[in-house]
This record gives sequence, structure tokens and C-alpha cells, in this order.
Amino acid sequence: MTNKPQIFADQRVAHFLARWPWRVVQGQVEGLAVKPSTDVSNLVTSALGLTPEQVLYLGDSDVDMYTARNARYRAVGVIWGFRSEAELRAAGAQDIAQS
Repeated sequence: MTNKPQIFADQRVAHFLARWPWRVVQGQVEGLAVKPSTDVSNLVTSALGLTPEQVLYLGDSDVDMYTARNARYRAVGVIWGFRSEAELRAAGAQDIAQS
């Protein structure tokens, strides 16, 4: 799940993450509000056949933490991205991954 355009998301996954199977790669598409709206998270959760309570959402930004909280996912901030632990926690991170 990304706010990057769908074509960019598909290209990045194909290039960098091809060795893992992906059931859903969801980028920005016309007609769906971007994160932190629940438009995309609801679509992904439904496509995976999951309830929000079954999702652990990792992200490196405040927008990711807001997205997780809005979608009722477990919000895990990762500090190897571009936000600090304090910023991630302030945005709603329930847990922090350091590596």
C-alpha cells in the first residue's frame, strides 16, 4: 500500500521485491483517496480476505501510522525510514521496530 502511482508501485515491486509472492500491490489510482484515508486500506484488507484486527501495518511515516490507526490495523513504526521514534509514536505507533 503506497501513495505512489500504481505503475510506479508495480515497477518497484517487480524490480526490488520479485522473489516474494504478492497478492496485492496497491498504489495511487484515480477514484480512491490516498493514505491516510481508509479507501485503499479497506480495498487491500478485503482483497486479502482479512479483518482489520488481523493486519500488522509497518510504516516509516506519520501518514503510515495515521493510515493504520484509521483502518484499525496494529500500527508498527519502523525507525530505519525517514521519521524518528518520537514522531512515529506521536502519530499513533503502537510498537516500534528498530531492525
